[in-house]
Amino acid sequence: MRIYARNDKIYTRDRINFFPFSELENTPYHDQVSAGDGKAIWLDTHMQKYAGIQPVNVLSCSRMIRNPNNFEEFIAALILDIPEKNVCDIITNLGNGMDQNIYLVSENGNILSHADKSLIGRPITEINIKAGRFDGPNGMIAYGSGSERGYIIHSRLEVGSGNILLIIPASSIASEAKEKGQIWFFTRVIIFISLFVLMVLLIMLTFTRQIDKKTSEL
Repeated sequence: MRIYARNDKIYTRDRINFFPFSELENTPYHDQVSAGDGKAIWLDTHMQKYAGIQPVNVLSCSRMIRNPNNFEEFIAALILDIPEKNVCDIITNLGNGMDQNIYLVSENGNILSHADKSLIGRPITEINIKAGRFDGPNGMIAYGSGSERGYIIHSRLEVGSGNILLIIPASSIASEAKEKGQIWFFTRVIIFISLFVLMVLLIMLTFTRQIDKKTSEL
């Protein structure tokens, strides 16, 4: 947990949990935090430094805190971090060779979590041009043609304001269906993505509740 407060507050010299606002203003996600206008919002995955340990890749939930004596004034910013590795472990632990096909994507279309760390922060449209064009919160769309054909199963995370994507090349479907049948394959995919969405949703919900609890305690 990190709390950024006015620079003249002596406790901001702590620099373990408390920091001056000036440090937040120098971060690449300052505008995202400010744009939340008091609401809990999720930031893109970023590298965060902590005292005594190596920098960690984290997803962060942030919220600006209002002055109870002047509701129009913000007096602090509260940020809770969750290591990206924790989210990625959910993907890889599901196994069955699907972890390379699952992406956690932010509201603005950037990759938040994936087994291949070099992809984090890149637009999902670089992976698949149709991956950022959905008509509804949940569903499945087809892409490509011929040997490049495939499907994208997508589900929106209302708590995290992002999306879970499972990109399945047609070649993978063909080999699975040939070996065990199409009904078995699609049943496995539906169960697989449902469990993943449920577990990530629980993580997001837990952290959103934590940030609301910490805010009420301040």
